[in-house]
Amino acid sequence: MMSIEQTDARSWFQIAAIHGKPFIAYDNVGEIGSHGGYCCHSSILFPSWHRPFVALMEQLLGGHVKSIASEFVDPAQRKRYTEAAERFRLPYWDWAFESTLPEILASQDKVTCELPNGQIEEIDNPLYSYRFLYSYNSYGDGLQIDDCWEAWKATVRHPTTADSNARCYNLLTLVKGYIRFSHDGAGDETEVGQDSLDSLESLHNQMHLLVGMDGRMGEVEFAAFDPLFWLHHANVDRIFALWQAMNPEEWITPKESRDGTYTRSKGDMEDGKSPLTPFRKTSDSFWISDEVRSLDVFNYSYPELVEIRDLSLEERASRVRVVVNALYSPVRSSNHIVSCPSTRVNGAYYEFYFKRTVPNVAIDIPALPSPVEVDPQITSSEQWAAIVEVQKYGLAKGFLIHVFLDQIPENVSSWSTHPDLIGTHCIFAPNIALTGCARCHSANALGLIVHGSLPLSSTISKLMDSGALSSMNEGQIVPYLDNHLQCAVQTIDGKVVDKAAVPGLKLTIKGIPASLPSDSH
Repeated sequence: MMSIEQTDARSWFQIAAIHGKPFIAYDNVGEIGSHGGYCCHSSILFPSWHRPFVALMEQLLGGHVKSIASEFVDPAQRKRYTEAAERFRLPYWDWAFESTLPEILASQDKVTCELPNGQIEEIDNPLYSYRFLYSYNSYGDGLQIDDCWEAWKATVRHPTTADSNARCYNLLTLVKGYIRFSHDGAGDETEVGQDSLDSLESLHNQMHLLVGMDGRMGEVEFAAFDPLFWLHHANVDRIFALWQAMNPEEWITPKESRDGTYTRSKGDMEDGKSPLTPFRKTSDSFWISDEVRSLDVFNYSYPELVEIRDLSLEERASRVRVVVNALYSPVRSSNHIVSCPSTRVNGAYYEFYFKRTVPNVAIDIPALPSPVEVDPQITSSEQWAAIVEVQKYGLAKGFLIHVFLDQIPENVSSWSTHPDLIGTHCIFAPNIALTGCARCHSANALGLIVHGSLPLSSTISKLMDSGALSSMNEGQIVPYLDNHLQCAVQTIDGKVVDKAAVPGLKLTIKGIPASLPSDSH
């Protein structure tokens, strides 16, 4: 698929370009230049728009898998691979469970595989990088950033690591409303402090920048060319599906669009019936969010959901809560970790390398961990978080906001792994001075504010243990953290920026009410 002519609508190049550069109409959908691109960032359609996008790539790859399987000369091997090809689904990287980028993605540029003729051969690892077939200087908006088609012949990354476990857990368990959950610009529709003020999009942004920095994954307009994008977004879709299972009544509330796309004008109403262009359902119609609310429509599922799909909504929510606690709860113990199916790659099993599955094919899922006993006298608690808000395009490019306890380390290269790091909030934005994305320019003109939430409960627990805090009273916690939390800002190319020069930057300490379960689920 990566070697298909770049002008072909089924090529890797054309599918990836739906997400951004070089801002060309896909499959003749929309008016070129009307509003740069199709992608719905900072929009209530962010989760649902990416669902058919990932499904499109999955189905095209699946066609190639079936074709290759049919070419095996040995009848037994051909039967084996043909049966496996019917069950092919995209893998996903669960970065909330294991934040370190797997070796097969990070450094293994070659893999050994069996060819249809029976020979064993070393080939370029398709998960490591995508190589542009040739420069495409006829594409683009003529701005300086288009030089990258000449300068970068393949996708590159600049990976760092960060633990997103607690943040993912808080998102899944504390954020109950769809608007807040769906996108990073929801703060103006809901009162700050009602929940954790985090979103799926903000969590997704964090991984783009921490993995990509100034490489392809860190650039909005080029991210989808990187093979890692698809493993990342399969996991984003999975987190969306888990949240849906726990909040089955929540869905899209109609909202006026801040910006336009190739197929929508600024001010158009976005709702469950908005066409998710350019993803066609038929030759003359497009998928809509209401139709992709269920995973079944594209015939895939996830290991945590496949065997509970026939249960009642209440039973499904209860089962998923147990799994989420086992996988992501900050207080989980080693014997509470759920082992998931893994994919065999180049002769080695990678426990982090999970895959989507076929809904009607049973898979082996280990028994769920024993429920944690809950004190019946305790019915509520507070989860503390640092709410970060900032102007999305304030630094004219993507940037990172690191929050430390007490001193900011002098060694900038240690920031992402320093023990005093509370967390990092990432702003996934194009270079506004160079982009041809009209949607981005519109949001910049409006001074769009985006939000994220960094968990503080484990930090507060440590402060209690050390004696720095003597109670969980808000009157003690908020003043202490206001005085001791420090922000450090750097752009995706590593430049350190004075926080006073970052438009709209604000850090607020919030205690978020969290109801504890009345039973073991």
